[in-house]
Amino acid sequence: MRRDPGGQSTDRASAGSSAAAGRPGRAASGPVHCWPALQEKPKLASTFNCPLCNASNSVRCQMDWETERGTVKCDKCQQFFTSNINHLSEAVDVYQDWLDMLDEANER
Repeated sequence: MRRDPGGQSTDRASAGSSAAAGRPGRAASGPVHCWPALQEKPKLASTFNCPLCNASNSVRCQMDWETERGTVKCDKCQQFFTSNINHLSEAVDVYQDWLDMLDEANER
């Protein structure tokens, strides 16, 4: 027997098992996870529009992980750009580096 703060005595056996205490009708279950289920990463674009000849979906990106270089090349006008990449880089990052370089050149 145990005394609760209110001065009443309680018996553990009458309270039920500790897993179901306070939750009548619920069986003990495994851990409850509060984070959402893992979702697939959204697919990023792999072909882009050429900023020089305005051809749509003509720029392709090739990632060379051994040399850590990414290259974008337009199939129509044959212009290309090469940039350094790392393990976090995606094709869109190399394309954006090319656009940034073109903007910088146009500002001069």
